[in-house]
Amino acid sequence: MVTLSSDFAQSTSDGGVPVDSQDVKDKIIKLDSLFYQKWQDQYLTWDPSEYNGLDQFSIPASEIWRPDLAVYAGYSDSNYFPTVSTNAVLFANGTVLWVTPFTLKSRCSVTPPQETDETFKCIFPIGTWTNDIRKITVHEVRQNVLEGMAKEGFHDDNRKWKLESMTATSLEKQFSCCSHPFSLIVVDMVFRKKPQTDD
Repeated sequence: MVTLSSDFAQSTSDGGVPVDSQDVKDKIIKLDSLFYQKWQDQYLTWDPSEYNGLDQFSIPASEIWRPDLAVYAGYSDSNYFPTVSTNAVLFANGTVLWVTPFTLKSRCSVTPPQETDETFKCIFPIGTWTNDIRKITVHEVRQNVLEGMAKEGFHDDNRKWKLESMTATSLEKQFSCCSHPFSLIVVDMVFRKKPQTDD
């Protein structure tokens, strides 16, 4: 079984993560970010003493096994993580670190009780597409995503909405299609309407 740690991180040169757009009417969110994934691969271990002390190196991610994570409510052109293939870092103990730029475009779960004219709430699940909990479990690096990225560094250029909070929570979900539950991370984002000016 593979245990996978996932997180969002900065993607812009000024240290921020741009929330590109929100479509409140159609419940759609678009987020430009870096997606952080780390797992253990028992087949990618070695003894550094046998390789002149080499304890880590980079390799194209396309040459190793990668988890098939997907945004369950994502659009067809942005379901799978990621669309850009970057290098992964391999460590002698079998740890694999893969950080990739990713534009997430997802439909948001409808949550009318938590919404007002001044707020907009977006919830979307991320999980493996084909591997149930017997093979892969995923969990968040931290629940308060903005705390990890430093809230003041989160870059939000949207003139109408301000990202107020972003949390990630791991859970298990049973689907009617399958005999065993799947491991998911549920991302919960809350936006608040910015004060409007006349200029």
